[in-house]
Amino acid sequence: MELIKNPDYYIQFKYSEFKIPIEILKKNYKNLQKQLEKHKLQIRKLIKLLRKSSNKDDLIKLIDLQKTFNNRINSRINQHNSQIDKLLIRIDHIKSIKSLYLKFKTINNTSILPNEIINFYKFENYIMIINFLLYKEFNLKLIEKLAQDLGVSKFIDFEIYNQLNKIKHEIIINKNLKLLKLWCLENKDNLILNKSKYSKFIKNDLIFETNLFEYIELIKSNNFNSAILFARENIHCNNELEIEKFKNATSLFYSLNYQKYHPKPNTKISNLLDFYNFYIDDDYREIYSKNCKHLSLLDYSNWLELSNLFELNFKLIYGLNLSSSFISILNIGISAVKTKACCFPNSLNLESQKIVPQTCPICSSDFGNLPTNHPFSFQSKSNIFEDPVLHDKHIFSFKRLVFHNRKLNNILDKPEKFSDYNNSTINTIDTPLADPILKSTFNSSELRKVYPT
Repeated sequence: MELIKNPDYYIQFKYSEFKIPIEILKKNYKNLQKQLEKHKLQIRKLIKLLRKSSNKDDLIKLIDLQKTFNNRINSRINQHNSQIDKLLIRIDHIKSIKSLYLKFKTINNTSILPNEIINFYKFENYIMIINFLLYKEFNLKLIEKLAQDLGVSKFIDFEIYNQLNKIKHEIIINKNLKLLKLWCLENKDNLILNKSKYSKFIKNDLIFETNLFEYIELIKSNNFNSAILFARENIHCNNELEIEKFKNATSLFYSLNYQKYHPKPNTKISNLLDFYNFYIDDDYREIYSKNCKHLSLLDYSNWLELSNLFELNFKLIYGLNLSSSFISILNIGISAVKTKACCFPNSLNLESQKIVPQTCPICSSDFGNLPTNHPFSFQSKSNIFEDPVLHDKHIFSFKRLVFHNRKLNNILDKPEKFSDYNNSTINTIDTPLADPILKSTFNSSELRKVYPT
């Protein structure tokens, strides 16, 4: 097994580290172009006014406008330089990986890893841990502080995660579409590209869904005229599914108006939630179809779905992983070392905890219940400790095998001295033992040491 992978592997693995700065640079350039065009029009307009009349106020306005523009340009330049610096640092890191690869590519197996390789993997693990914490949406300020302490802050794009969390918060908590609409406007071309490129993941159009939500909110607030005008200008259905959704949303309008003109006796309807309570009454349920889908549009779960759709598009645009690479690596590692002899902290009693190997991560409390549903390892030798193999091909550590047989046989004088024995000792004792899984009895002489193939 090679000590370090080819640099091309790490370029693919670190795809988002290069994709994010490039996307930010593209948007920065587009925004700069728009500001230049806007500023040029404003300047021309003011110069025309100054030519007609030498008004001091117009001159001051022109100077202030130029100062404001200069500040904005400087801000854009600083942002541009910051992203370029990030790219250069990350490119240098790939170059250092290439140097390590060329140095150690001929070395396949070694009992002691070189310090350079250890430090490299430690650094990469730090980056993965930070990305995992961001994926799990922990406190952003604390994560940023941790990244600085670990020395990996130049490899994490916190401003992107901050933008993602801010828009999600507005959607889910405040039910406000303002930031989402602005983001969709800025990323219209990317959203269209996402829809065609990732049709397997993206089933709904984010721009359509956002406009549909705006339409529904106008109806819910009884702004019917505004809702009709908004729908005419902004809602464009491109397929049968979108047409059906628009029909369901429009039916909210008719439902509320029907109740206004056909009120239930002694019932005051002021909004759609009141209407929903009215609708569930048995006497009025016959008015509507049993498959009245438009009422489901009032569910809070729709806001969560919109937030998830936005997050999916956001991550695809910036090349962010849809799942945590740290979790994926943990899952692979757990499946590689988990054996049938492994136990879990919540299933151990006080007596059995004494012999749990401290070097076994599966048996420790570090992972909690994460290893519970993982399959057992198919390897013939554990990477954690030297194991004897039973006659039925089950593999157990010596200590645990002795512990399971402590009452059946007087193998040891005192259970506390388990650590004083090694695997060779039990092979010299011809005594019956019990299989900890099948409970069948076999002779200790049948134990065989297993070596990797």
